[in-house]
Amino acid sequence: FYFESIKNANKFGNATSFVENNGSNNNINQSIRNKVKLDTISGEWITDISLNFASANTDQWYQSQSNSIIKGEGNNKKNKLSFIAQSDVKKKWQGVQFETGLKTSLLTFDNKAQFNRTLLGVTSFDNLRSSAYNYHEVINAAYIQVSKTWNKVILKMGNRWEQTIMKGEQLSPKDTSFNVNRID
Repeated sequence: FYFESIKNANKFGNATSFVENNGSNNNINQSIRNKVKLDTISGEWITDISLNFASANTDQWYQSQSNSIIKGEGNNKKNKLSFIAQSDVKKKWQGVQFETGLKTSLLTFDNKAQFNRTLLGVTSFDNLRSSAYNYHEVINAAYIQVSKTWNKVILKMGNRWEQTIMKGEQLSPKDTSFNVNRID
């Protein structure tokens, strides 16, 4: 529970504001890693997986008084989910180092803030404090690389592929949605 009282006086008159916030936050984070030795020289296979979820929910009440009284109340909810999985294999064969791997990541984020304000006894939707949007992102990647060493000279060749998918939806106060799907 949080309560804040702010008082301000200036040459234009006196203004008094009160703000009260009541919120909760949650966060869950889990990860796992597996490492397998493929041989006794340099071969290995490493896999990492992680998941994170965070949420926040806050109620707010406020009142400001100068020449008139403005009251308001609302709620702000946020959720964020992220998932990452990656797997890499390294193996040396006949003096040549081979490496390959895959990675995918997912991120979703949503926010919804809804506020009302009361001025001169009339309650209306507060467009300045209210908003809502959703964001989704997926990135997939793969690579392959080979390298060979001769004394102090190292030759490396490889290729990387990456796909990025992004979708944003601004639901309020106005639509500014976008979509991106590209391969690099």
